[in-house]
Amino acid sequence: MTADTSALGPLANQNPKFVEQLFLRVYQTRLDGPNQSLVTSVASELEVEETQVREILQAIMDIIARCVYEGLDADEVTEEYEGIVGAVLSKHIQKWREQAIQTQVCFLFI
Repeated sequence: MTADTSALGPLANQNPKFVEQLFLRVYQTRLDGPNQSLVTSVASELEVEETQVREILQAIMDIIARCVYEGLDADEVTEEYEGIVGAVLSKHIQKWREQAIQTQVCFLFI
């Protein structure tokens, strides 16, 4: 099942480098969530309200999480997500998956 991309509408006509950097920043802040500075700067860049930016950032995180934790490979990602979103995901998915594995905490219950 594909994660909902409807909130990503404002990214459609943006510079691909901006979109890639936004995805990277969302992944970097996945544990603590985006800070106000990121929300404010994205709102300014996209010329949208901060509430809409938070929806965009959450949609990006949902998409990244689905791709990372459901084990989609780069080909599957580009089949499900078109355009710049698919390109960014396929470019970074393997690295993100490796980082996610390294940051997972394993508990041993005896």
